[in-house]
Amino acid sequence: MGGSPGGTLAIRAAKKEERFEQLLSTRRLPPRKCSLHGQDQQSAVSETTDKTLSAIKMRANGWCNHQIKHLSSTYDPETLSYLATLKRVTCRQADHSKCVDSEDCVAYNVDESSYRTRHVDEGCACSWVETPYADLLEVIRKGQIPVLSIDTACNLQVSSISKVERYICISHVWSDGLGNPRSNALPTCQIRRLRAYLNKFDDKWFWMDTLCIPVKETEQSLRLQQINKMTRIFKGALSILVLDAELLALVPKFSSVAVPEWFLSRGWPGDIVPSKTRSKEVKRLHVETRARIACSVWMTRCWTLQEGRLPEKITVQFLDCAVMMGPYSSSNREYDESILMADRSSIGVPFTRPECQCVNIRLERRLYHMFFDTPEDPAGELANVWNELAGRSATKSKDIFIITAGALGLVPKSLLEPVEFERLFQSIILSLNSIPLSLFFNTGPKVDASGNHHNRWVPLKSSKDLMTESHFLKRTKSHFTYRYIFEEDTGGERILAYTTSTILLLKSRTYLRLENDRMYMIEPSVPDDDQFDAAEYGSSCLLLEDIASSGSSNTLRGALFFSRNNFVFSSSTQQRDIPWHCLTFYCPIRLYHSLSLKFRVS
Repeated sequence: MGGSPGGTLAIRAAKKEERFEQLLSTRRLPPRKCSLHGQDQQSAVSETTDKTLSAIKMRANGWCNHQIKHLSSTYDPETLSYLATLKRVTCRQADHSKCVDSEDCVAYNVDESSYRTRHVDEGCACSWVETPYADLLEVIRKGQIPVLSIDTACNLQVSSISKVERYICISHVWSDGLGNPRSNALPTCQIRRLRAYLNKFDDKWFWMDTLCIPVKETEQSLRLQQINKMTRIFKGALSILVLDAELLALVPKFSSVAVPEWFLSRGWPGDIVPSKTRSKEVKRLHVETRARIACSVWMTRCWTLQEGRLPEKITVQFLDCAVMMGPYSSSNREYDESILMADRSSIGVPFTRPECQCVNIRLERRLYHMFFDTPEDPAGELANVWNELAGRSATKSKDIFIITAGALGLVPKSLLEPVEFERLFQSIILSLNSIPLSLFFNTGPKVDASGNHHNRWVPLKSSKDLMTESHFLKRTKSHFTYRYIFEEDTGGERILAYTTSTILLLKSRTYLRLENDRMYMIEPSVPDDDQFDAAEYGSSCLLLEDIASSGSSNTLRGALFFSRNNFVFSSSTQQRDIPWHCLTFYCPIRLYHSLSLKFRVS
């Protein structure tokens, strides 16, 4: 791809005080401590429970194996153990037998040819309410975005975003039956229930894909035009309203949590938390309710990731109330949860004894990080979105590219035009000013992993290999730059660099002894038809995640690069003499610890 940065990496040795790759501090949750254990749970991790036992229990209870794997890679053993105790609401007849031979969960994918829009109650035969089609097309043909309102007779009125102050976006799971691939219409009972949900908001206007995106074959260009505006639609909404069948059948539980009064009035002042302060009790989701959100089908669909990340607030609808999550107010941007549509006298009954809140706090922080904690560096955003998509599914695989671009706040115009399928993800990556270094560690499918070129690392799509949300590369016109830092302790986020004055093609079994005196076998991920010509290179460089970053001491991730020059790395190098090295990507690697190796390899 002419003029674009490829797998050429300019790497510079640097001192600790020079480090510029760290993310700037972003908004945080209010400081919370477990009322039973007392410690701050911002980064609490428990190793007291075996994840394997939890996974076995979840499989026995009918959980999808793909969801189990994603939750296992996301949460600590104690949290996973709690999730395994949940009894799922049996409102869906999900068959996960086909998921065994699939890359993702397919139980909630839909077949448009046989799709059935559901009524609120089985056996209901009420009439249908259709969006005034002429009015809908008129708004779209003017280049605008339609929004709807529901009157007391359950009729729909059409307006445009430009004419209303605020609106709500409906985010739903299509397999629950709120879609319609044949017409912009829903049963009257669904419209009536939707009106009841929306009535407690200050705004009557809403947007919903089923009712606002034309579905007729004659309007395909207008349909694509609206899909192309999904980022703008959701980003401009006051909130999304999450409709998930399992959550709609749930009566939520709430806990009373002590929050500093100064936080509620003026926000958290940086990272300084007073040791003594007056607190006020506020309502927060109970651990069981928060866990059910984390495990809901809504959290397993790709489209809902974009829909949840773009607006300021997320409102989750339950059986008898809704909970709005997001910034506390327009002036105080810190996180808050408020209860809507509820008989407040019947919820949030104070507990008579202290209970452990460790799992609840971890779940809260995870949901916050997923939807509200926006990194300053776009590479952190890419890592976050990539990791979330690893545990989600989409009926149409090509939608992943639009979803990824939208979740990153990019306008995917080119993705709706005729382009090569294999170049879509490359277009997204090269639209960013920086990328995660761990993208080079990815062993998932590539655009062309065997060719003799510099873009062997470019992914065909997101994979199950999770990215590390630190260590980023800056993009230039011809290459990516990474400043390597010599430091002994970075809180478990180090990158290890090993160099040799020879070319390591790793055709035979190769071992590496790390600084912890543990021996590892190097396994390259190279296609059988590899055509890379290494004759012009003279040395090799291995970049590896350290043990703490990888999450396992038995398996490490990394990548092999080649250089035309020999390496000069030294932590004592003076500022004016800090060297740059130009590296060319060869392949991702995995290092496996061998307990049987007792000899020393030089």
